[in-house]
Order: sequence, then structure tokens, then C-alpha cells
Amino acid sequence: MTDQTGAGIPGASVVLTAVSTSQSRTTQSNDQGEYTFTSLQPGQYKIDVKAQNFASETIIAELAVAQQLRADVALGVGQVSGPVNVTSSEGGVAVETDNAQLSNVVNQRQVTELPLIDRNPYDLIALSAGATDGPDRGTGNQRGAGFSVNGQRTQSGNFLLDGGENNDTFTSQPGQNVPLDTIQEFRVQTNNYTAEYGRGAGFVPNVVTKSGSNQFHGTLYEFNRNSKFAANDSFNIANGITKPFFNRNQFGGSVGGPVIKNKTFFFRVRTH
Repeated sequence: MTDQTGAGIPGASVVLTAVSTSQSRTTQSNDQGEYTFTSLQPGQYKIDVKAQNFASETIIAELAVAQQLRADVALGVGQVSGPVNVTSSEGGVAVETDNAQLSNVVNQRQVTELPLIDRNPYDLIALSAGATDGPDRGTGNQRGAGFSVNGQRTQSGNFLLDGGENNDTFTSQPGQNVPLDTIQEFRVQTNNYTAEYGRGAGFVPNVVTKSGSNQFHGTLYEFNRNSKFAANDSFNIANGITKPFFNRNQFGGSVGGPVIKNKTFFFRVRTH
């Protein structure tokens, strides 16, 4: 936090408010004008800054999973015309300036719209640079998520769910498979991540699930795969073999909202 000359402003009041839940936290800037909020959920936040003899400032910041987001504020002596948006881009994709980790964020749009025949969120590890199918992927003997990342073994992943360990130590797979529709986003960390993630030398699928907000929201969906909408295989045509029949439907829905507004929330998913 600085003034118009670039000098730090100590003792400024900083209020952080989650846009979806209106829950807030307050701190003050230190002697160098720096402020820190830790252990935040991914999402959009409003930051209100006030300091004596300076005009107040409001910025909007979007935080992704396992991200250290720097939100600098410059206070002036005049009136502020409007809020400043501090967001890297959709899904928190940005050049890391506060750490050296290599990673890929799978954002909400990708989670919702990319076709996954078995609706397994860990199939989206394939979007990361350096990820290839392991030799046992799709077999009954598969270990880990079935992906080899940067040449490491498929068993070398460390699965995290909402900040906690989610490992099946016998099979090296996720201890708890979560429905795709419960996922807000996740980050696949592949190199140079810090010691706090530990255990896995290959990659860290870091999943964050959805929660309710101050507004009620719900979804209903059906995914259909039907041979009527597909062409026959060229080899079948050459050999006079008719197109095989296939029909698959996947149904589901979700609902979320407040239990006690600004304090307690719920989110529920049902799939078939």
C-alpha cells in the first residue's frame, strides 16, 4: 500500500469481504505498507482500504486455488471514481510473481463444459503440460490417476481435497472420488511447489469444492451419448457391418444457498 510518491502507508485499515457470502476480515498495513490475508477460499473478494488523510480505495480481486495473489493499492488525496479490478484472467491463469511453482488451473468453465465420459474430475489432469497417459491407464490394474507427469511414475501424485490429504496409500489413487459437479476448480501443480505440499514428487491435484452463497442457486442436467448421432466406423462400412447401438444418459443436479445469511451455507449434489 503506497501513496502517490510510492512510499508505504502504515496503519491503513484493510477490510476483505467475500463477494458471494459477504463474510469479512480486517487487518492493518505494517510499517512498510504491506498487508496479508491467509487461508482464504478461492473466489472473488472486495478489498476496502482507508487511511487517515487519504481518499479511500476499493479493489476487486479474484483468487484461484493454491495461489498467492498480490493486490497493490495506491492511495491518493483526491476522490476515487470507481473500483479497480485486480484479476489475472478467467480461472486465475497468470504469470507467477511470488513463487516459482509450475502449475495449471482447471477453471469452472472447463469443469462444466469439457466432455468426460465417466465424469471423473481427475481426467482433467490431462490438460496440464507434461501429462501423458500411464501404461496402465484404463485397466483394472491402474494405480494413481493413470497419468505420468514430467516423466514421473503414475503413483507419484499427492491428492489434496479442500486443503486436506485425500490419498489412498495402497493404490496411490484419490482416497475419496468427488462428483465433478461439486468442484469449483482445481490446480495441478507439477514442479517447484513448496514443501507444504510434500509427499508426491510428481504432481499435486489440488481440488476445491463448491459451497453455498447468500443466494439460492441450482442446476439440472442430462448428458446423452447416442449412436444415432454418430457415423459408422469406416472399417465397418468396408466390411458391411452395421453401426452398433449405444445409448447412455447421465442425470444430475445441484442446489446451494444460505442456512443463516452471511454465516452458514449449504451445497448438495445428486448424480445418476
